Amino acid sequence: MPAAAPNSVAWALNRVLRRSPRADVTVVHSWGAADDLTAVRDGDLDAAILVGPVDFPGLQTSPLLMRERYAVVAEDHPLAAKPILRFDDIIDLPTFRRPERVLPAWRAYWLNVEERGTEPAYLGSSRCEFDAFVAIANGRVVGVAPDGWGRRPGLATRLVADLPAVEIVLITRRERPKPLLNAFSRALRDHADQELTLAERRIAAFVARGYTDHQIADFLHLSARTVESHVANARRRLNLRSRAHLAVQVTEQAVLHPTGDGP
Repeated sequence: MPAAAPNSVAWALNRVLRRSPRADVTVVHSWGAADDLTAVRDGDLDAAILVGPVDFPGLQTSPLLMRERYAVVAEDHPLAAKPILRFDDIIDLPTFRRPERVLPAWRAYWLNVEERGTEPAYLGSSRCEFDAFVAIANGRVVGVAPDGWGRRPGLATRLVADLPAVEIVLITRRERPKPLLNAFSRALRDHADQELTLAERRIAAFVARGYTDHQIADFLHLSARTVESHVANARRRLNLRSRAHLAVQVTEQAVLHPTGDGP
């Protein structure tokens, strides 16, 4: 999936290819498609990385990372003026249809069917991601996605604070993996160990936008001391000397996959 930890995937692939430069590696983008998971089960693909729930016969999943869920709106949408959202802000707004070929449980998860108690209202159809981006940019619909999705001109992403974080998983066959796949899995986990925690990521996103500790504390209903501690831990984990360096790291190196217009 394109939003599934691209930094970690690229880092892990580079590490494998440095050690095995003759390896033949192909990366395919998907959108929760059952066909791709069938290909993993049948041996036509070695593995898949997906953001969200997976229940597919003959496959095993291994947790890699956690990501926040964000609302994606047009940059001039009224919700874009808010630095942080609650699910009640978007529950009655229409969204775009996900392709029918995706896994039913995965589709229901990203449409927030459980939180809504029913299917959402739809406007138009989405044959591909580009259709969804156009519909959102035109102000017709709102999407919910992991925090790497929707970084496009004309769009804004806002944290939905009361939606639980989503797990990114590595999906493989239920058999002993190939040596190269083992090396890739280890590299993914090594990179995951270097990442900020969810709390550190969330607060670092506000730091990158210039918010003070007291402002962040007010938005997230935390104490200023707790925010200060998370900022210090994030700097220590990334070996950064100052708050300004943390802001630059988040913005320029996409530690949080920011959109450039807010957390």
